[in-house]
Amino acid sequence: MLALLENPLTGIVIALVLGATAVSGKLSQRAANILLLSAWALGSVTVWRSGFGGDDYRPKSAGVLILGALLLLLSYWFRPAVVVKPNPTKEDAWSNEELKTRTRSLSNRIRELQVKFNHEQHELTAKHFSEGPVTGQTEAERTAAFGRRADEMLDLSAKQRGEFVVLRMQVIPVRDQLLKRLNMEKGYKLVRDQQLIDALIDNGVLAGPYPLDRIADYLDLLVGRLPE
Repeated sequence: MLALLENPLTGIVIALVLGATAVSGKLSQRAANILLLSAWALGSVTVWRSGFGGDDYRPKSAGVLILGALLLLLSYWFRPAVVVKPNPTKEDAWSNEELKTRTRSLSNRIRELQVKFNHEQHELTAKHFSEGPVTGQTEAERTAAFGRRADEMLDLSAKQRGEFVVLRMQVIPVRDQLLKRLNMEKGYKLVRDQQLIDALIDNGVLAGPYPLDRIADYLDLLVGRLPE
């Protein structure tokens, strides 16, 4: 083993490996592989000529195979990371002016939907108010009457979420395109309640007072930062 380490060819092998390490980041993967292959060939000759293992060829063969395996792993480690470029979207083709126009139109439709939702909720509340307090001769009748009102509220909520889903599918690509052109990552804290805004858009959660107005305000804020 000492003879192997003292062999001048060992230094050349090490130099080739270090050179491959350098060019893998500076030049190309192919150049690094050529240097590693040269290091393996020269290293194999060094192992066979060093007297390693005496007359037994098996230690020499094992040394050559181990050296090859190590250099193969090193070559795999040198491989550059694969960068997957996202496919272009139709929004990428829009000019800034067109994106502004489309965003403002979308914001108006979002606000109109919020007005519609408010009207529906007020109508249902007025209906329940006109019916008076939940009454009944028995506890079961009162529970049933209360359950009917709760079901009406849940049905309205589900209906409104369904309507918002259709509009939300238009909001997401427009929001993403605005963030892309402004060099902002999704989740960038542009407003104080950014997490709520992201939940409204990404998850379709209609939470808090006037959630659609918040989305429209957020889109207007983004489009206002877009250059001409």
